[in-house]
Amino acid sequence: MSETADENINVQSGATDFWFDLLKIRDIWDKYGEKGGLARVLILDTGINRNLSVFNGIIESQIQNFAINSTDTFSNDENCHGTHCAGLIASFSASYKVGIAPQSKLLVGKITENGQLKDGTTLKNALREYLKPDYDFDIISISQTIVQNDTELENLILEHIKMKKIIIAAIGNDSTNRNSAWKRFPGFFDSCISVGACESDQSLSPYTCSPGKAAIYCYGSNVGSYKKSEIPEALTGTSQATAIVAGICSLLVSFLKSRDIDFDQEFIRKLLQEHSIPLTGGQNYKLIDPMTIFTNILTTVS
Repeated sequence: MSETADENINVQSGATDFWFDLLKIRDIWDKYGEKGGLARVLILDTGINRNLSVFNGIIESQIQNFAINSTDTFSNDENCHGTHCAGLIASFSASYKVGIAPQSKLLVGKITENGQLKDGTTLKNALREYLKPDYDFDIISISQTIVQNDTELENLILEHIKMKKIIIAAIGNDSTNRNSAWKRFPGFFDSCISVGACESDQSLSPYTCSPGKAAIYCYGSNVGSYKKSEIPEALTGTSQATAIVAGICSLLVSFLKSRDIDFDQEFIRKLLQEHSIPLTGGQNYKLIDPMTIFTNILTTVS
């Protein structure tokens, strides 16, 4: 059994780019001159709509299709969940505030085309393939989940981490909106930088599974990005929060690489958690604060 990290989550009304301003993304661009130019992100999801001009020059290599018996003919993403997440990480538009790291490059592994990952075989196949030296990337963003605690999957994640890849994964959605202590993998693995979702008022989103397990939080409700057109549409879930965190990590990785500063999974996790904002409600949940990270990053590594 499996689920897309956004299954059965209702979309809210209102502005869909509020998160971009709250996270001060443009301020980071302007102050630090950083738009992710040295970062490469592998997205494992439903694919990407490569027909959209917002991805021109961003998709770096051929899309790998791991989906079993795939019949998808819509530019490898009829579902558009992967496209939506990819747009948050890296896309460029002069009209909309969507892509966080518009100068970064994307690699795309299509592991499902209907949002149903089943037993995770395709995810494992993709992770195994991308261990090969043929591929050059820094970050893996995973906004798909399974319910099985799979040792083979965990070991593959650990192999990538040993190679100094940054693994960012959704903690999963609770369709009953009760913050149930459901375990969704790979986000539940301690090795991953797991991401939960919060609301625009910095309160915990009720659909975040196992909230105490999430390593970091980000805005996930009513987030606009691209699907079948170049006009943003809203989706809600820990998938969106995860993609935003992956985009911010693209800015961080590029900044570190430009200064020849070494990094790994735990180094990035420490940056995210130590320079964060507490969510409202009294729990020790940490909201990502990218401007504070950039303000302190050189002090942290000195």
